[in-house]
Amino acid sequence: LKLSASVWYGMYRFGFDDSASMAFMDSKMELKSTARWYGADAKFVGTWFDNHVISFGAEYRHDYQWDYSHIFSDVTTGDVWYAGNHHYPTRKTYSLYGYDEFTITPEWRFNYGIRLETSDNDYGAISPQAALIWRPRETTQFKLSTGISTRQATASELETTTPEQVLTTELVWEEKFGYQSKGLLSLYRYSFSNRISRTPQPNITALGVEAEYEKHWESGVRLRTSYAYQDAYEGDDSLPLVNTPEHIAKFNLTTPINNERLRAGIEVQYLGSRPSDIDNRNEYAPSHTLTNLTLLSHEWVPNSDITFKIRNLFNERYGDVVNLQSNGDLLYPQDGRTFWIEWEYNFR
Repeated sequence: LKLSASVWYGMYRFGFDDSASMAFMDSKMELKSTARWYGADAKFVGTWFDNHVISFGAEYRHDYQWDYSHIFSDVTTGDVWYAGNHHYPTRKTYSLYGYDEFTITPEWRFNYGIRLETSDNDYGAISPQAALIWRPRETTQFKLSTGISTRQATASELETTTPEQVLTTELVWEEKFGYQSKGLLSLYRYSFSNRISRTPQPNITALGVEAEYEKHWESGVRLRTSYAYQDAYEGDDSLPLVNTPEHIAKFNLTTPINNERLRAGIEVQYLGSRPSDIDNRNEYAPSHTLTNLTLLSHEWVPNSDITFKIRNLFNERYGDVVNLQSNGDLLYPQDGRTFWIEWEYNFR
């Protein structure tokens, strides 16, 4: 029997100041949000029975501060038009879970388990999980899994205590091509229900396929690339999901220079077009491609790793969807070419 335990503390602070807010172009908007929490957990792993690895444990979390304020004032005079300060109730969450990994034969394994959660705001959830794994040979593995996961409301969503729920089903094929490369193919279906919102929201269904390939050469060159296609829609009318692209692709190639003391890498990220207006699903934000260049020096300076990165190398002009309402469709411009340097020093 093995035991692992941990305790944690977390804090989140956010501030936003916009002299010309999107809602009122002649106003100044100030937002502030603060959250604090702590918790602890204990996990046991037992191997009392042949072919079984049993895990069980408990977790406690206390969100003891949730504060949110927003102020609208006149840009010219400074007169406050509206001010709101919200101190939300604290929340204590208790969790119990148990899982078993059952080795049926050397080729077949079955994982199953359940997680129970409850909190002092009448929230309660049961999350079962199960997976069947088949390994017909050393280099090939198939995994079929399903489960239910839940999400509690955040401070601004406390009007509801019903947890948001997602039912997941996934089939994964992983193949190793020697010891230097591997590929992965995944098919999945996600179904979201009981969506947390101030107004009723339709269910969401997402169907997708993901493919990854990774290869390492003896020279130290590393390649990793992936592609994902997703068909996400909501409601009985199967409307395409806003701000969700169908196509995403990544490419990453790194190579050593001067015996690994210097490594150069290039990364290309593609994000496909996606609906940008919740009331007009024919309005699309355009696709864009970003290229990042990275140089990493190892031990050129004693005990140090220095990283130099150029983000958005070709200065691509693009924007993120920030307003989903009709007659207010807006792409918020993102940074062009930027430079980043990081120095990490190891005390030895």
